Amino acid sequence: MTTERRSPGRMIGDAILQSIASLTDRFKQDPSPNQIAQELGLSRQRVHAQIRRLEGAGLVERRSGGHAIHLTEQGRKALAATRTEVDPERLAIRERILEAVRALQAGGTPANHQAIVLHVLAQELPAIQEELDAMVADGTLRHENGEYSLPD
Repeated sequence: MTTERRSPGRMIGDAILQSIASLTDRFKQDPSPNQIAQELGLSRQRVHAQIRRLEGAGLVERRSGGHAIHLTEQGRKALAATRTEVDPERLAIRERILEAVRALQAGGTPANHQAIVLHVLAQELPAIQEELDAMVADGTLRHENGEYSLPD
């Protein structure tokens, strides 16, 4: 297993490819976007956006009027080339962190309140602090003066 840092979009795309393959194997039919979202614990909107990106790259195609997502041959090759297993728990933590930062920024929450909220979460769940550090390292988040924010 490699430790390379990948963007959240890339991680989610890889997780979706793995989920499509897994669900197809399990149920012997192409999964719906809702089944993929449920399996990964992601929002339907996030999954639909990533499916559009994967479609554009030729890795998946919609079937049954868009209700089923099929892994193309190119998608199978991309999946086989993925050496890093995507940890759904880590992916869910990363998604929750992004949602929290967006909500705090959109609500005009003072920076010190944001720092306190994230600090408390980090104290309770070391995995969140580890993921916050990774997100700052890979450029997904900025951390300045005790405040986390989305990059410009």
